[in-house]
Amino acid sequence: MQGVTASTRDPAPLRDDPDARDAGSRPLRNALGAVAGLLAAMVALGFAELTAALVGPSSSPVIAVGDAVITLTPEPVKEFAIRNFGENDKIVLVAGTLTVIALYALALGLAALRNRAVGIAGVALFGAV
Repeated sequence: MQGVTASTRDPAPLRDDPDARDAGSRPLRNALGAVAGLLAAMVALGFAELTAALVGPSSSPVIAVGDAVITLTPEPVKEFAIRNFGENDKIVLVAGTLTVIALYALALGLAALRNRAVGIAGVALFGAV
């Protein structure tokens, strides 16, 4: 008769167990989610710019947001921008706007991985702005 042996190893996790996902794939998944958010924003801005080209350049979402930022910016900040960037102040404003959009899209892509409703709400907010 053979004796019973005890194992100190934990049993193998079930495949459909959400906690059993490989922890090593999480950074890759997060990176892909962030990139998906960025690509989605690029496509949305591309279509918006294409539409603006057909309707009129002033309807460009980046220019419209830039104009709103200029309107809401306090006078000392405007003077600082003109003094430090000179004729390039508009280029810096557009680059800053695009940077903020890119950061928002990256964060939204990560948030949408965890909760799809947050992703949908974030895209709706993006469109409203």
